[in-house]
Amino acid sequence: MIFNQDCLTLIIEELYNNKNNSLFSCLLVNRNWCKTVIPILWRNPWILLNINNNQNFLKNAKLLLNIILLHLSEESKNYLKNQGIDIFLTLNYKQKNLLFDYLNFFRYIKHRNFINGNNIYEKVFYNYNNNQRNLIMQEIYKIFMSKQQYKIKFLDISGISLPFYKYPGAEIRLLEIHELHCKSDDDPNLFNGLSKICKLIQKFFIIYSNSNDELAKLIELQYKVKYIKIIYISDDNDDDNNNNMNDRLLIDQAIMKHSKTIIYLDLMIEKNLNFINDLFSKLFNLKKLILHGSLFYRLDLNEYFISSFHPINLQILQLCSLKFSTIIKIIQNTESNLQVIWLDSNKYDNINQPGQLINIISQHCPSLKYLKIFLKDRYLHNFKDLLINCSLLEGIIIYTDNLFLNYFGDELLNILINFTPMNLHKLDLNFCKFKFESFISFLNNWKNRKELLKNSIPIKVIILLMIIKKL
Repeated sequence: MIFNQDCLTLIIEELYNNKNNSLFSCLLVNRNWCKTVIPILWRNPWILLNINNNQNFLKNAKLLLNIILLHLSEESKNYLKNQGIDIFLTLNYKQKNLLFDYLNFFRYIKHRNFINGNNIYEKVFYNYNNNQRNLIMQEIYKIFMSKQQYKIKFLDISGISLPFYKYPGAEIRLLEIHELHCKSDDDPNLFNGLSKICKLIQKFFIIYSNSNDELAKLIELQYKVKYIKIIYISDDNDDDNNNNMNDRLLIDQAIMKHSKTIIYLDLMIEKNLNFINDLFSKLFNLKKLILHGSLFYRLDLNEYFISSFHPINLQILQLCSLKFSTIIKIIQNTESNLQVIWLDSNKYDNINQPGQLINIISQHCPSLKYLKIFLKDRYLHNFKDLLINCSLLEGIIIYTDNLFLNYFGDELLNILINFTPMNLHKLDLNFCKFKFESFISFLNNWKNRKELLKNSIPIKVIILLMIIKKL
């Protein structure tokens, strides 16, 4: 069968997005398929590194580095040799001609895969000192910047100290970066150099530990920032240091200028409540909010921003380690558009609050599709009403505390069978205990419904139950 080229590309893109191994077998179909697959496969080759298996990770990293180094010009190879660096001897591979100019297809550059990813760079080039390793990295980035067929879309500069933005071709190669990962303590000159080239960055992932005026400038100069994720790292000794709060002002102000375009926000709540108060009232188009509280501070944010926070477009809400009173207020202020509520919190001031929260979700979230919620036996009647009112539910994760034996599982299973929406197919039950007969009855009664996903808790548990029954 001969595919139209556009159709073939769409099929291969779908295989790539599914993240299965079918894409590799497509390389062997014929020359046309191979030419179509290679640019897609090599735009982000870092995902091929298996970080869950240290041995394979190092092996794949060596293969990837070898292919990258095979692109070096004769000038670069001679320069490295003059510095006492024989890179191919170290990698134990022979130089050979490449079928494709693979680096032309790169759209993702991830420095942390070189440096922090299991320290692979140090492991591969263990025979060289830091200065020699930096020289190798310098030549790699020069060849990255020289390729012009595709522009870089994703850039992770965390820990890099090379002025790659000055290398020939960088002004073109970096022109359309859409996502930047960095640390606030990265070299200010890097941010200054990027700010002169990049104006289209939409996503920022920042590990924040200190002020960086050039980073703030880079954020401010972008045309339309949509995604912000900040992980704050602070020294416990600086908890009461006002200077630390002042350090954040420039970055906070830069983010504030994009408040109308931000649709994704992921923040930690520590001591930046004034910033949150100012920002949240201006987030008119926010669609996804991830908010992390503190395990050590019982922060009640109501008086700071909840009253002025009305995210009418919010679809996904993920809250961790926040008080129930705060969670309730946030959900009350949404306009019935929430589709996902993901809650990791059991900081309630009284025993009625979890039940109140379930009632609020039931009343304010008719479009809800996925829910993660804390549940105990005293709130089962509230949970039943939620299942009735939220008729679009497709998945539920229920968790309870594991400090006490929880024997309400049988009643919970009965409620799930009788009141769960027909479209529900994802169900995880954590720390809930059931009688064997009740669970078997639950599975038998589920036969006429949509099949539960294989990673749902009931599917996992049934295997164990079958083994127990045989014993």
